[in-house]
Amino acid sequence: MPVVEFTGVRGKTSACHVLAHVLARGGDRVLLHTSRGRHLVQGSEWKTLADRVSIAPPSILSLSREHPPCEVGVFEVSLGGTGVADVSVITGLDDDYPIAAGTRRAFDGKVQMARTARTLVCPVRERELWAPEVPDGAGIVTFGPGGDLDVSLPARLELGKGAPLRVRWKERELVVRLPGTFLAPSYTTAFAAGLAAAGAMGADMERAVASLSQFKGVPGRGDVAREGGRFLIRERNPGVSAASIDWNVGVLERSYGQQDIGIALDPVSAKVCEKLDISDVHEVLSRHPSVRRQYIINMPGLGREANGFLRIDGPGEVRGRHEVLVHCIKEGYL
Repeated sequence: MPVVEFTGVRGKTSACHVLAHVLARGGDRVLLHTSRGRHLVQGSEWKTLADRVSIAPPSILSLSREHPPCEVGVFEVSLGGTGVADVSVITGLDDDYPIAAGTRRAFDGKVQMARTARTLVCPVRERELWAPEVPDGAGIVTFGPGGDLDVSLPARLELGKGAPLRVRWKERELVVRLPGTFLAPSYTTAFAAGLAAAGAMGADMERAVASLSQFKGVPGRGDVAREGGRFLIRERNPGVSAASIDWNVGVLERSYGQQDIGIALDPVSAKVCEKLDISDVHEVLSRHPSVRRQYIINMPGLGREANGFLRIDGPGEVRGRHEVLVHCIKEGYL
């Protein structure tokens, strides 16, 4: 069956979900394998096959023995691709962090994806980085400003309300209204990479973009819930880092105009490449005047107040104290 693989420093899980949603709404039965688990997606129906899975290349190759009842596979891959993908997607190399116990860098894994690509999808700003690695005869589809596909949102949005997403695919411009159940600006890379991959597969882009009106976001990726006039935002994934928290706070400030934000940090670190450094988190959050308080949840060895954080038992303890409470949990499986 056709296979699409996603790797990258940020946004690959969400991009997989975007593509799986688009393909399933287009009539395909999709096998979706990401750090959030393995699912069979058909239309609007999601069937969970496994909750906790590895996204290392050998685990992807092992799927070929299972012969799942589907027409297309959408797989998130850590480190680098397997070499069997019809479309290989690099969401971006925003941070060349250490991998393999510090013996290699993220670039080393991503370049493997480029070297085995039949069709490579990558950010237009990184085209010159990856193009020399792509085999002769392989195609390249780019996304981002000036690329084959680009997406944009209005400069100012209202938290919890839908937002119009503009998509430019080559010479065409399409618009769809997204639901307000997630932080839309945090998904711009996922929308761009996922739709560019759909375009590389020959999908009907008008139908693909229209289907995003029913896209609810990825559980644990900027979920937005309203409670008593205030908002709770959940970030629960392996990609939680000082940089990602900094980005989401910036989105809340710039796009949503929020000025009273609390951050509740749960620094779980289970089998993830990039460990969470709470001192780094405190440093970046200290640059944001909108962050009124930083909390840490039941971290052993910390007193009531330490490292700039107030220790709490759970987010419920401080719910309602801020206009927006962002609950961040670092967890995941390789």
